[in-house]
Amino acid sequence: MEYPEQDLEKLIKDADSKIGILVLTRADDAAGKPIYVYLSVFPSKYAEYIEAHLEARPIIFEDFGTVLKTGPGYPPPKVIMQEMEEKHGFNHNFEQEFAEAFLLQSEKMKLPQSHSERVGKRRKNYPYAKPEGGGGEWESWRVGEKRETDNT
Repeated sequence: MEYPEQDLEKLIKDADSKIGILVLTRADDAAGKPIYVYLSVFPSKYAEYIEAHLEARPIIFEDFGTVLKTGPGYPPPKVIMQEMEEKHGFNHNFEQEFAEAFLLQSEKMKLPQSHSERVGKRRKNYPYAKPEGGGGEWESWRVGEKRETDNT
């Protein structure tokens, strides 16, 4: 479905005025001391915010959204965390809960848990693959030499 550019701009502005992606971040004040910042990031600016954050570029928080609360130190005091949970529905355990849900879902779907699991499965089916840990008998094999693991 395609929308005229004018409609998309209106839709983006509307979303930015009604929706925010809540984040808690650590920053440094002008004196270099740690502070906490609760920010409601505009959806249209979220990718840009994450990129700036990952690259450790200086961030002017107001350019990315609305500052909900800020204060000295990190993490924020428990009373502030509770206030943000009650007033804005902030979930301080979101990342942990997301990771647990992802792992549970991947187990249900029987997805490989790691790269080494996928590689390990290939190695069992390929007789000339170097075994995990390297070295050993594999290096003394000659091309075309029959081994009991050969499928040919």
